[in-house]
Amino acid sequence: KINFSVRLERNALILASSLSLLTYFQKDDIITIDKHAKDVALRFYIEEASIRAGEIFDAHKLIDKLGFQSIR
Repeated sequence: KINFSVRLERNALILASSLSLLTYFQKDDIITIDKHAKDVALRFYIEEASIRAGEIFDAHKLIDKLGFQSIR
C-alpha cells in the first residue's frame, strides 16, 4: 500500500503539464497532456512513491507491468 501524497501528486501533474507545453507551442491552441507526458509523470510518481515507502515494492516491476512507453 502506498500512502497518498498530495505534494507528490501535484509534482507529477506539474511535470506532465510542463512536458505538454512543448506540443502546445508546436501545433495546438489547447494544452492537452499527451501519452508521453502522462507516462513520464506516472513513472515519476511511482518511483518517488517507492522511495518514500522505503522501497517496499519494486517500482520498475510495477512500471513494466503497467506497460508505460519507454522514456529513455
